[in-house]
Amino acid sequence: MNLANEVSTMETELISLRQENNVLKRQLDMSEFELDQAKKALAKSSAERDHHMSKKGELKALLDAAGTLLVNGVRKYHDTIEQEPEEQAQIEKPVSNGDGTNGT
Repeated sequence: MNLANEVSTMETELISLRQENNVLKRQLDMSEFELDQAKKALAKSSAERDHHMSKKGELKALLDAAGTLLVNGVRKYHDTIEQEPEEQAQIEKPVSNGDGTNGT
């Protein structure tokens, strides 16, 4: 009977191991599915990051160009403001004919 008990114990253990094997297979399938979903999410996030980085570069270039235009415009405005008094002074200066009389 000892042999019969051992066979019965081994059969019970075999059934238990098969059940455990099935549970582990399901867990492996779930883990593989979760890994696949994580890889897809990573790819999507990477694509969005790359898109935002390229848009960030474009925005920076536009802001730099706008800043340069603004600085040049301010300089031109200040140059114009500085030239106006000089031109006004030249207009108000009497023009002489070279013979000591002014042009009137």
